[in-house]
Amino acid sequence: MNVSQRNFRSRLRTHRRHGAFLTELLVAMSLLSALAATALPLSIKISRARGLHQERLIAVEELANQLDRLCRLPANQLDTIDPQSLLTDDVTGQLTAAELQLVLTPQTPNLGQGRRLDLTLRWQNRLGNRDQLIMTTWVYPARSHKDNQ
Repeated sequence: MNVSQRNFRSRLRTHRRHGAFLTELLVAMSLLSALAATALPLSIKISRARGLHQERLIAVEELANQLDRLCRLPANQLDTIDPQSLLTDDVTGQLTAAELQLVLTPQTPNLGQGRRLDLTLRWQNRLGNRDQLIMTTWVYPARSHKDNQ
């Protein structure tokens, strides 16, 4: 093989290689854009779900605390409580349009001395929908020292 044939072949190889970098770059760019197109909506959805979950946790903690406070009160005071006044400033600041509702069932013979207490917390979530959480407990009048003997 003479020198001119070698030069021709080397030019042929370099000539075929033109544009390969551009093709590889276009393929890489299209793959990255497809990945970004699927990742962006997914990250938005995860962010919304995290926010809704955080609101739900706040509501659960608030209701559990309020039920604990209400169960410690004497049974005759439960009828006079304004539930809206029980909401803490933290909750009203974090849950939009938060409302607390207290439903106390009257005593009936089949329940004995116990009364059912339903505590409902409603709020408007981040998506603009009304959300609610309900917790229920049973309240019994405190026994006097005479009853225990």
